Amino acid sequence: MRTQRVWRRYRPVKMAALEVRGEWEKVVEQNIQTTELCSMKTCFQILLESIQRRTFVHWQSAPLKREESGVISQGS
Repeated sequence: MRTQRVWRRYRPVKMAALEVRGEWEKVVEQNIQTTELCSMKTCFQILLESIQRRTFVHWQSAPLKREESGVISQGS
């Protein structure tokens, strides 16, 4: 009799455990995606600022050149 009670409870307990596990995996996955998204955003922001700084510094340090038309332009 005891074995039958154990097996009768097995399926509902297993189904509940699988449901809880599924919910837990969704939460963990969402947290990972949020963290990855924030990390990627920070990375791209740093990269963009670096490019902008280099472009600005390069533009400032480039010598002025006089074109044939007589217009002075920033050289590269």
